[in-house]
Amino acid sequence: MRTRLLPLLAFAVAFLGCSLPPREVVRPDELVTKTPGATALVVVYSRSGNTAAMARALAGVLGADYQRLSAEQKVPDSFLTAPSWTERVPVTPEKLDLAPYQLVLVGGPIWQWHPNAVSVSFLQNCDFTGKGVVLFYTFQGGKMSQETEDAWKKMVTDRGGKVLEIVGVDRKSLPEGATVAGEAERIARERKGAWVSGAAAK
Repeated sequence: MRTRLLPLLAFAVAFLGCSLPPREVVRPDELVTKTPGATALVVVYSRSGNTAAMARALAGVLGADYQRLSAEQKVPDSFLTAPSWTERVPVTPEKLDLAPYQLVLVGGPIWQWHPNAVSVSFLQNCDFTGKGVVLFYTFQGGKMSQETEDAWKKMVTDRGGKVLEIVGVDRKSLPEGATVAGEAERIARERKGAWVSGAAAK
């Protein structure tokens, strides 16, 4: 039995230790976008830029303000060095004043089938009282379990918010020629009315 387990263990170590895609270099002026009169806010952590593309597309359709999170001290280079999603990590900005917004979207990539520690740390620092919240993420073939989604939702409800939906985009299953941004635009156009009305009906 032990002999049979060795190849599986070697595969797991090789898979989990594999390098992540290169980090995206982001200029300071690309971290924040303000839209006059915005009543929605999109907040994202994105290491390589995939989930940032999703977030910018969501913000564009919703006419929302956009905020990209930074966490240079805890950016991993492999899955083995990624902090657990239950670990509090330093994040910039640490939190935001959500008073101007009815609808708040918070997201990032998932690491080891869980939300990443950076966007979760931001979420745990904020007061979502009276806000409608959409949680979103990108992944590549490994979706979160229902138990994990429920725990993620509870972080919002424990802070006074109402989770309207969790939205995931699987980069691996996109049709040929499709992009994360294009899929996010389609989702936002389709669900914008429900999100806005859900946030207003708290």
